[in-house]
Amino acid sequence: YVRREQGRLDELKPQLLTVARQNPGLVGLRGVLGLLHTDLDEPDAATPLVESIIGAGVAGDPKGLAWPATLAALAEVCTHLGATQHVEELTAALAPYSGQLLVVSWGVACMGAADRYLAMLAATAGRLEEAERSFEAALALEQSVSSAPLAARTRVAHARALLRLGAKGDAGRAARLLDTAASTAQRLGMAGLMRDIEALRLDPD
Repeated sequence: YVRREQGRLDELKPQLLTVARQNPGLVGLRGVLGLLHTDLDEPDAATPLVESIIGAGVAGDPKGLAWPATLAALAEVCTHLGATQHVEELTAALAPYSGQLLVVSWGVACMGAADRYLAMLAATAGRLEEAERSFEAALALEQSVSSAPLAARTRVAHARALLRLGAKGDAGRAARLLDTAASTAQRLGMAGLMRDIEALRLDPD
């Protein structure tokens, strides 16, 4: 996750692919690989990973210590893929975590507020008002724990939703969210997020 923020996930790709082949039962690792392929603009590689996890079912009790974070990864990948067919199932699985931060194992990494991912799913389904409420809840929680990196990612996701679904007047709000996130990303060396921000500025769609 540190390499992701640094924009250096490509360095880990060979190693992660090898470990995944050696450990096909590690569902969480497949979720991480889905994020890697999404960040590297490899949707054809991300799609089967997502389908393999969701196809096995995401309802019911958590499937290991990394399960909440795996749901977050699935939600993010499906958002980028525009996979509307999985929105309701993932929303139902993530809903019990609303108001909480999603962590890997005992805090090895933090994926941010569950409400951010619920917002992203709502936006994928075209439900902007619902998404707005969840983005606001996510930002409030992440700011309450003084996590500038997490808040920056939520602002970028919110801006993306506004640019794709919002009214004409929302473009200014989206630009302000991106500017605030960019300030944080530049200060903290979040090169991966800066690439996302610049891409949205160039091509909001």
